Amino acid sequence: MKVVGLLARKGGVGKTTLAVHLAVLAQQAGRRTLLIDLDPQRSAAAWWRAREAETPLLLETGPDQLSDMLAAAENDGMDLAVIDTRPSAEVDAVQVAKLSDLVLVPTRPGILDRRAMVTLNACKPARGAGEASDTVDARHALAAFGVPPPRSSIVTLSQPRYARA
Repeated sequence: MKVVGLLARKGGVGKTTLAVHLAVLAQQAGRRTLLIDLDPQRSAAAWWRAREAETPLLLETGPDQLSDMLAAAENDGMDLAVIDTRPSAEVDAVQVAKLSDLVLVPTRPGILDRRAMVTLNACKPARGAGEASDTVDARHALAAFGVPPPRSSIVTLSQPRYARA
């Protein structure tokens, strides 16, 4: 089972809207989908109760039960879990990030919103001239989506091996 977590420190950026739409689209594409409402406001749950359709399935839970609920969903044969969260940068957001295969951070463009930058971190070192092929591919992918690629990248070198005395 794949898990998609929607995280943002700021409220009103569209986490719930994106979560419910992703869950419905996945369900319509034939995937057994679970929408998990982790936000105490329960907006996703209210949306779900106002619908006539019974899928995607809905689970209202708290952060303490999330890991067990995801394991149970996988055992039940779910293909995808989409997690809607409260605006937070606290422990619950970290837990969702750790349990997710993909984390989406929705933002809204606005004069008061911060600009974002992409950092290519833990890149492989080059084996010749230029950058490693994975890093070059990442730059091309960013450019294809209209995201300005960073001018530099952070390369992780292998750890030195020390001889024991």
